[in-house]
Amino acid sequence: MRPTDSFAPLGGGRAAGGAPVAPLVVTPAPATADEDFDTDTEDIPHTEEEAEDYSLDALEKAMIIKALRRHQNRRKSAAQDLGISERTLYRKLKQYDIEQ
Repeated sequence: MRPTDSFAPLGGGRAAGGAPVAPLVVTPAPATADEDFDTDTEDIPHTEEEAEDYSLDALEKAMIIKALRRHQNRRKSAAQDLGISERTLYRKLKQYDIEQ
């Protein structure tokens, strides 16, 4: 008798091809001590200059401008670089009022 033969796992005890299946053994995670975490919650001052616009629209507009610059304003190449169709690029240029 093999060691895995004594287990009675869910699903019949045999994997595809007839190989015995060992049960999954789950052990609890070790407890963490409070000293493992930094509890100093000093507020970091922020200024207006540090605030950046991370909205999807702002990021998309920035990526379009970057692609156009990279490809010397060739819209077909910029669209391919962005993974969008030329028509979509034209709509985005109009939407974001980008004149290049």
